[in-house]
Amino acid sequence: MSSQTRTGFTVLLLLATLKGFIGFASAQPMEVIAGGELEYQHSCAVCHGLEGRGDGVMRRYLTVQPANLRQLGKNNGGKFPF
Repeated sequence: MSSQTRTGFTVLLLLATLKGFIGFASAQPMEVIAGGELEYQHSCAVCHGLEGRGDGVMRRYLTVQPANLRQLGKNNGGKFPF
């Protein structure tokens, strides 16, 4: 098998794999969003607050204050910096 053929095969395999992941994520958007929401409530809300304003219950114990997540998009050209 030539190098060019292997590269083409690798690209096709990668595209097929990505199509599977994209199809999975787009097929279940509500489940993905709900999972993210639960993860935020479990891991982030204690510092960032329920609304993401940086006013969580643990804020007073932190030496570095949590970010107001609602301002991140405004400060980055309208996009949340993942």
